[in-house]
This record gives sequence, C-alpha cells and structure tokens, in this order.
Amino acid sequence: MSSLNRCVFTDGPFVFSAALINVMKLKQVTTTGGEMLRSASDIVSIEVYDKNGKKMSINCEIKFPVIKNVFSSSAHHIPLCHFIQDIDGPGHWSTKGCETVYDNYLEKGVTCKCTHLTSFVILMKPTQEKESFSRLTIIGLAISSIFLIITLIIICVLK
Repeated sequence: MSSLNRCVFTDGPFVFSAALINVMKLKQVTTTGGEMLRSASDIVSIEVYDKNGKKMSINCEIKFPVIKNVFSSSAHHIPLCHFIQDIDGPGHWSTKGCETVYDNYLEKGVTCKCTHLTSFVILMKPTQEKESFSRLTIIGLAISSIFLIITLIIICVLK
C-alpha cells in the first residue's frame, strides 16, 4: 500500500512538480542489472518544465533524511540511490548518473547527487566485501588453530 503527495508550482519561468510516494510496506524492486533489492525510503519524484512544457534535465541533490531499517542488521547492506529508468515501460531502477553520499545513514540519512530529475528511491544492496572478509577470517583462524595444535603437540613430546 502506498500514498501519494503531489505539489506543483507554476509561478516564474518554470513549472515545478514534486511528489512523495509513501511506501507503507517494505518492498523489493528490480534493478536494471536484474537484482531484487529492498526499498529503504519513500519514492521522491521531481520534474521541472520550461514555459513551453519541455521537460528539463538538471543536476540535483536530494536528501533522504529518514532511511528505513529494512534488515535486523544493516551491517552487510549499503544504501544506493536509484532512479526509475523507464517510466513508460516496466520501470527498472538504475544508479546511472547518481552518486550516493552517506556516513551513518541510519542516523544522518542519505544524499543523492544526480545529473537528472525523475523518481528516486534508496535501495539496500548487500555488500560482497563483508562476506569475503569473513571467509578470509575463518580460513586464517583455521590455519592458526592447526599450527597452534602442532606447536602444543611438539612442546608436549619434547618435554
């Protein structure tokens, strides 16, 4: 279930349209790479038109102050800014042209710096580095344990 809040400003040389689609239920969406990632924010849609009705593409910064904690432990997930690539078609989410800026995202939020305007959302991507680091740790621990046992056996035999 979701709700839509829309705002349109027509004063001045531009027509500005913004919408916030509140995502009530956490859901997974498909990216252009075919990944299924979980949404961690509401969807923000921004459009700017000139007086002739032509859609303008400008650089923008969008601050998502609230990131939903979609996992019991977010230690192995990172937030990434995504935009809807094809509004008229099936609509896959992409990161092309967007940079994600964050520090402690659960407390400070996330900023998307993008080269265009459209609909934006924060999706949580699993990190691969954490998994390979934990595998490396387990392998290192196992090798160290084996040599510790060999050392103890040698010490006991030589006594």
